[in-house]
Amino acid sequence: MIPLAQVFAVRALRNVVFVRGAEVGVTGTVLSAAILLLPFCLVAGYTLTLACSILNRCGDASGAGRVYVADSLAVLLAVRCSASCWCGFSTTSRCSPCRLC
Repeated sequence: MIPLAQVFAVRALRNVVFVRGAEVGVTGTVLSAAILLLPFCLVAGYTLTLACSILNRCGDASGAGRVYVADSLAVLLAVRCSASCWCGFSTTSRCSPCRLC
């Protein structure tokens, strides 16, 4: 849910944060990307390690591997869904991510 909220926030606030039509420098790009990605990365990293530690306490030796496989499959599904969602915001008739569909 966090990535979807971030997409909407970026689209709504891009003209507030950056001057419209201005070229954004490397520093601005790195800082804005870090600020946008920080909440998702912290939550995703925490839940991944929490799931691994819970399965490890239960004595499941292959639990960490199953958690990582499930995480990878979830990322693939999220990329697929976000590509479909992003095409709804596109101003062109067919955007690049839709070619994956």
